Amino acid sequence: MKLRMKILLLSLLVGGSSAAPASCRWNCGYNLGSCSCSSSCQYYGTCCYDYYDYCYIPATTGAEDATTGAEDATTAPPSCRWNCGYNLGSCSCSSSCQYYGTCCHDYYDYCYTTTTTAAQDPNTGVAPCGGDLTYPRGEFFSPQYPNNYPINANCTWRLLASVTQVVNLTFTFVEVEMCCDYISVYDGPSAAYPLLGRLPQDQRRHFNSSRNSLTVVFTSDRAVTYQGFRAEWVFTEAPSCRWNCGYSFSQCSCASYCQYYGNCCHDYYTYCPAPTSPPPVTHPICGGRFFDSGSISSPYYPNYYHDHAYCVWQLSAPAGQRIFLSFVDLELERCCGCDYINVYDGSSTASSLLGKLCYNDTTLRDFRSSSSYMTVLFRSDGSVVARGFKAFFSSSLPENTARVVCSSEKMTIVIQRSYLNSLGISWQNLYVDDHRCRPSANSYEVSFNFPINLCGTNKTTNNGRVVYNNHVRAAPSQSGEITRLIEEFLLSVHCHMEQGTTAGTVYKTKEIINSTITGTGRFNASMAFYPSSSFSYPILEFPYEVSLNQYLYVQVQLSRADNTLDLLLDSCVASPNHDFQARSYTLIQNGCAKDNTVQIYTNGWQFYAQFHFRAFKFLRTHSYVFLQCRVVVCADNDYNSRCRQGCQRRKRRSLDSSHHTETVTLGPITLKGAKAESVDEVETEE
Repeated sequence: MKLRMKILLLSLLVGGSSAAPASCRWNCGYNLGSCSCSSSCQYYGTCCYDYYDYCYIPATTGAEDATTGAEDATTAPPSCRWNCGYNLGSCSCSSSCQYYGTCCHDYYDYCYTTTTTAAQDPNTGVAPCGGDLTYPRGEFFSPQYPNNYPINANCTWRLLASVTQVVNLTFTFVEVEMCCDYISVYDGPSAAYPLLGRLPQDQRRHFNSSRNSLTVVFTSDRAVTYQGFRAEWVFTEAPSCRWNCGYSFSQCSCASYCQYYGNCCHDYYTYCPAPTSPPPVTHPICGGRFFDSGSISSPYYPNYYHDHAYCVWQLSAPAGQRIFLSFVDLELERCCGCDYINVYDGSSTASSLLGKLCYNDTTLRDFRSSSSYMTVLFRSDGSVVARGFKAFFSSSLPENTARVVCSSEKMTIVIQRSYLNSLGISWQNLYVDDHRCRPSANSYEVSFNFPINLCGTNKTTNNGRVVYNNHVRAAPSQSGEITRLIEEFLLSVHCHMEQGTTAGTVYKTKEIINSTITGTGRFNASMAFYPSSSFSYPILEFPYEVSLNQYLYVQVQLSRADNTLDLLLDSCVASPNHDFQARSYTLIQNGCAKDNTVQIYTNGWQFYAQFHFRAFKFLRTHSYVFLQCRVVVCADNDYNSRCRQGCQRRKRRSLDSSHHTETVTLGPITLKGAKAESVDEVETEE
């Protein structure tokens, strides 16, 4: 009572008799200028005279001092004033406090945005999401974060800064379904503005707007859900065109063409008057004529290409040579008739079609022309866009001149002696990066055969694709140990490990006698039974006799141990014979245990995978059973690879071509005491 009388007296002295003091009646929670009806006024001493009559809610921590009757300042709760976006220990001024119920007492006075509150919808039981975020900094989350977000979510956040500011957005955590749930970031106040990126496909986690707003849209499908995402934003002052006309910044531009691309800085029209005639409306330059070797990519790669793109690249090689084209990255709209790439075997789009690449194509990655010309066409429609593509091309000698063949165990390089003779080079002078590795020869060919991890071979990765590299050299014959001649024979050898068949190319440059051999190969894997979960040594018995319900321990591994590679068991099936299409039983599917006796020990994190299962009942009627497993090989440092995704409960779409697949078969096994066919009969059937 004493404190309230002091406040009333003070307000009367300040206000005088000419004006009625501000009242908290009907104004609880608001600041009234001369005083406040917000709960924070107790902390700052700015309460209106009748705050305690209309707005005061007794707090357990606000004990009154017995001597003075004043509230003890040490018990005042933390305040969100100047602390929006931060956690203060006993309470929070971050937007997430609405979900957890931990907001500080004055959060809604200083930090509340127009985002819908976190109360659950009484009909769906799902926390709402989206809204307009207007404070200088803060964070927002997927619905129900850190728990799994709901199915069929559709949330839109608009980050709205002042006219002289831009938005910096950082995703500090992202875990959503790779195939079907998306976070899209648009450079403007709605999804009608340019798309800056889409997660999780994009590796980027930081986005900058070119204007004073960003829009974030999160959608999930009706199946699998994950933990979701967490994002932080901050508004910063935008670059100015004052003194900068004609220049471009990373976030916006003060050059005249910004009017076409829609990325002009906020004060462009104030300081950089537009020309008398508008700039011509043309698409960004793409396509062109290229000779010998290089790379091509979609417009703006690795950012998203634009609508209505039409690009034609004409590739040519020196007379008598060929063009070899290899795609290393591909992401197009999920509509094969909308956005696509055509590769033609000739100098124009009227030439015969070598192949067409769409979003779901995982095999046609390498192309070779039959002449010195190749043409590539890229086309997009007027709606959805994606990251696009990148490809490398090189001039190549015909395959009957030189080639390279690779597996996970060895590399084989073959060069025609007639080609070496035309250059005046003796095959006895050839060697690779390890000079101790020498070739053999017959009347027509010279060949190197060596383990792929020896003879100086090194391994690199390019967009998740494993490449083995070496060189074939031959210095001109001279006495002594050294040479200072500039010209020397050099073949650069590259093996791109890939699914499917093997292809190789050779391209020859001018000036010095240097060439390159490029090829593709595939990994080899093996599978074996083991007597226990220690996997110490394999079972060599053939056929392997087992008892019904006996645990069978299986290990699948790369033929050559390599800790920089990971192996994932994508699927494993059993069959009474080698016809796995006619009759089979699924043990593992999409990296998940399908049979309830399957236990997976390791999968997708090493160069091997291990699991066990129990012998099942159809062995009673079939003497033998065979296992077949499909494995995926990934680079260990690719944290977004299929191997790292592990078990996927829903049916997957086609694997990206940067993953290497292999199928391995094991068997037979038979029940002890069963009347079995002879081993010879099985081998005949096989």
